[in-house]
Amino acid sequence: RKLTQGAPYGTGVGMELLADSVFEFNGLSAVSEGITLSSPAAPKRAIEWIGASDTAGYCVDGTADTDGTAQLYLEGWLWDNCDMASPGRLAAMFDAQATVVAQGGSGVTQNANARIKLSMGPYPMPPYWQNRTLETADQPRWDFGSAREPDLVVVSLGGNDFNHQHGNVPSNETFNAAYNDFITTILGTYPSATVMSVCGQGSPAEVRDIGVTTLQ
Repeated sequence: RKLTQGAPYGTGVGMELLADSVFEFNGLSAVSEGITLSSPAAPKRAIEWIGASDTAGYCVDGTADTDGTAQLYLEGWLWDNCDMASPGRLAAMFDAQATVVAQGGSGVTQNANARIKLSMGPYPMPPYWQNRTLETADQPRWDFGSAREPDLVVVSLGGNDFNHQHGNVPSNETFNAAYNDFITTILGTYPSATVMSVCGQGSPAEVRDIGVTTLQ
């Protein structure tokens, strides 16, 4: 379960206008001295998930009463729960350790609704994954050598590059080059891992809603 949120309201508002949230862990205390705890066995497999809202479990903890664009935009981050979305559920099924790097709205070349920087912040997913340990700070850099190399990396990105962009979408050539660069970087970082590419998941209604007849 989520204990804190580094960037409330997303990386735009959360990083530009608000201070980081802080969770302080002060240790554990036992009710009885006779209680002993043993470490659980390490999962047989490791899966890393890199993605956007579907991977982050956006609104998974919402209810049937959760409705309205304004409410979802302002409060949707409160109901993120990747443990109950595909990363957590599939990891449990396959006896795998799950590592999740995801935030709603993330893209490869640009984030959803990119013209409003306060919505999602200035960076798409690749710079976050490659460089950051913490979402809201550029230091310290993440040390990939200190973590377990995943057996499988699931990349679910691409829809937001074309989502709510009002026609300002990347060309096929631009998107394909950026996507291929990112996948190549992942393969170079995890040479023994298998990479599963789940590209897209944007709504077909996007073209109709914004009046665009051709996406280059």
